[in-house]
Amino acid sequence: MLKDINLCQGSPAEFPVTEIPDIPVTDMSPVLNNSERKVPKRPGEKNPTVPVQSRIYFTRRNRAMPVVDQQVFTSTSREQVALDYYSLAFSRNQGVLSRLEQERLRNVCVGIPGMGSMGSHHLMTLARTGICHFRIADFKDFDVVNMAAHCGAEGPVLGRNKAEVMAEKVTRINPDANLTVFNEPISDSNVDAFLKGIHILIDGLDMFTPDTRRLLYHRAQRQGKYVILAAPAGFGAALQIFAPGGLSLDEFYGFRDEMSYEEKMLRFLVGLTPGGMHYRYMRKNSIDWTIRVMPTLSIACRLASALAATEAVNLLLRRKPVKAVPHYLHFDPYLRKLRKGYLWLGYRNPIQRLRYLYARLVLFRDIV
Repeated sequence: MLKDINLCQGSPAEFPVTEIPDIPVTDMSPVLNNSERKVPKRPGEKNPTVPVQSRIYFTRRNRAMPVVDQQVFTSTSREQVALDYYSLAFSRNQGVLSRLEQERLRNVCVGIPGMGSMGSHHLMTLARTGICHFRIADFKDFDVVNMAAHCGAEGPVLGRNKAEVMAEKVTRINPDANLTVFNEPISDSNVDAFLKGIHILIDGLDMFTPDTRRLLYHRAQRQGKYVILAAPAGFGAALQIFAPGGLSLDEFYGFRDEMSYEEKMLRFLVGLTPGGMHYRYMRKNSIDWTIRVMPTLSIACRLASALAATEAVNLLLRRKPVKAVPHYLHFDPYLRKLRKGYLWLGYRNPIQRLRYLYARLVLFRDIV
């Protein structure tokens, strides 16, 4: 049965993105309190006392549990911090973002299915941008193999659910954060519940889940929601946006229900980075979707999360027109190359069909 965990009190904002609440900073309710607690004593130390500004709780099965004691170390006075933590924490965004734009980001809700190498970076990047409401999902636990590329992987959290750990990390950054955690796989039975109330969807799914990806994209686009896909590619990252009323995932990648898993994966890899300039320095056959192994650098994940977050902010603030698929973007800092273009007809483009044939016969001939 699906477990729905709400961090902090309240629920994701339901009002449209276009509504910007104009609330003076001085009218915002204090979110912090001053108290003291004992901290663990280090060898050779006396019993230290450290000021603690707030304590965050989440409710699970009607049972309140402490998540984290939030410590604020800043030159700002405690009185100012107590007045409004959020405005101070994200005040350095102003100049790039206006105050009203920051308030809009504060009240929107973003859905991120998957808290792996990409989903965890997406979540942390957007949380540090000032977005407060998230719906996240992941049924897997942290393992040692996640240390290199997963944003939340640390020794103390090994064996714990990825989504729950990442939700706690967000509340350490922003005590106002409100996250709903789904710790079961996304399926036809819960996809609508996951998408409910979100304004935009950012793909954090495992690379090797084409059917789940098709389900999510189809439902999101049908409900009028944009979907952002940003993924690592060697040292670089690829970006694609799927708009309501635009090309669907199936149309752009050429997916069909009767296709084999291997065929779907091949079309996805070829379509994600048209031209595939990163393959020139990657070891041949380093991607193996039969055992679900793909080389992933944290460098590339951070770059991809920056691309996705930039497009998400642009979409939520409606600053400039969005270039959805068949537009694509691929940036590789190792090669110092940016490749962007318009893939007319998507997979049905004659040039793209030749790329697919080359990948099938040369790049992945030992797998397909």
